[in-house]
This record gives sequence, structure tokens and C-alpha cells, in this order.
Amino acid sequence: MDRRVAGACVGAIDELMPARRFPPPWSVEEADNYFVVRDHEGQQLAYVHFDNPRAAAKPLTKDEARRIAANIAKLPELLGPVPMSAFGCKADMTRIFPNVCF
Repeated sequence: MDRRVAGACVGAIDELMPARRFPPPWSVEEADNYFVVRDHEGQQLAYVHFDNPRAAAKPLTKDEARRIAANIAKLPELLGPVPMSAFGCKADMTRIFPNVCF
């Protein structure tokens, strides 16, 4: 395969897979009646409210909200890196040309 073609293909993958916008690790902080999940840079990603008497539905308990927020914070670890095969790469060629999609 021509190196120019391989380079163009790698560039296309970089466009499809931009750098992570929400860098791990994610953390959970408690406030008055909610938990907030933040990324490594402090960006708020999710709010999980509990014990809200004005809620239309049955409100979450503090423990339920904490567990949900903790599970959200684990998502980067659980998802891990995206394999090249998710973008249509052939397994046999990726051994010969790592990081190149054919």
C-alpha cells in the first residue's frame, strides 16, 4: 500500500475519533440535594438529584443518587479505547499496518 494512501486513511480516522472531550478520571462531588459528576478538568458532566419534594415522580434516595453518580463516573474505565475494527478495519491488515484503516 502506498504511504500517501495510508497517511490519508490515518488522517480520516483522526477526524472520526477526535481527542476525548471529557478526560478521565471522572469524580463525584456531593452538594445540598444532588451529586455532580466532573471530568478531570472540572467540567460538570451530570447532576443526579435526590430528596427533592417538588419532583413530579418519586425522588431518589441519597444512596440511590450516590450509586448512580458513581456508576456514571466509571464510564471511561468501562468503555475503554475504541477498537479500530469499529471503523471497518480488517484485522489481518491492522497487524501489518498498525493504526491504519484499510
